[in-house]
Amino acid sequence: MADSTLIWDHHRLQIWRPQAAGAQLLKEAAVEDIAGLLALLDATADALQITRLRLYIDGPELDHHLERVPSIAPKLQQQLLQQRQAKLYGEEERAWVASDMALGKVGNQQFYLVSSLPNAISSALVAWTLRNGIYLEGIFSLPYALACLDSSPSPDPQGRIHYRALGEAGYLMARNGAGKLLFFSRVHPGQADSEALQMGARRLGLFVEQEFGLNPLLEDAPSVAGEAAAATVGQLAQTKAAVKLSLVTRAVATYCVFFTNMSKSRFFVSQLTKACTQSSTRTHSPF
Repeated sequence: MADSTLIWDHHRLQIWRPQAAGAQLLKEAAVEDIAGLLALLDATADALQITRLRLYIDGPELDHHLERVPSIAPKLQQQLLQQRQAKLYGEEERAWVASDMALGKVGNQQFYLVSSLPNAISSALVAWTLRNGIYLEGIFSLPYALACLDSSPSPDPQGRIHYRALGEAGYLMARNGAGKLLFFSRVHPGQADSEALQMGARRLGLFVEQEFGLNPLLEDAPSVAGEAAAATVGQLAQTKAAVKLSLVTRAVATYCVFFTNMSKSRFFVSQLTKACTQSSTRTHSPF
């Protein structure tokens, strides 16, 4: 079984093959939208022997924001989050997940980091994998996944801001003293000089101060170049694909799991593909 890790970052797609140490870059191309992504996969999946894949994505369609939720019953918290997402995104169908930030109770509230992606993107990729008999491990937020690779505590109780890059994707990440992620902001690696990082860190620090009452500072000697891309992709590939963090609606995710245990008949695939295109906006419950 040939595993593949896809990095789709702002119109640039990379297809990697995880290895024992790191990963090998198989293909890189400009991809403007989901139609372009599927066309590229159609042209290369057989040659690259892709049978299992996961996608990490960042782009203008991907949204992140914080939610404060009162300390009430989990079912009521979930309902409140659903109401807020409906109000925020309107009638646009989106797959979204709310990740518990594990900050404990702040006053009478809990914090969640919400990641959201248009359902048209996720359902189209799911439908393609079903048609081609390829197992999809999930679709994940690239910045959030990178943030999860590092949770080192800070000697400063106010926390820290550090820089991490993967190819053209570079991020400033704010953490509290215990190393818990607070939020992140994107910085283009080509513009990640000391002055730009300091400016970005000040903006991120102001946001963190307003939300959490902390004042984290940029690390004295950030690694502007970041880690080697192959090593970072290798780390992502070795991370267990958490279904609850996948930006795929619950109904579609259930179909995908069921698909792996069923015959790949044309009728079955057609029914699942139809379900993908008709699935409604839902969330993976964070509770």
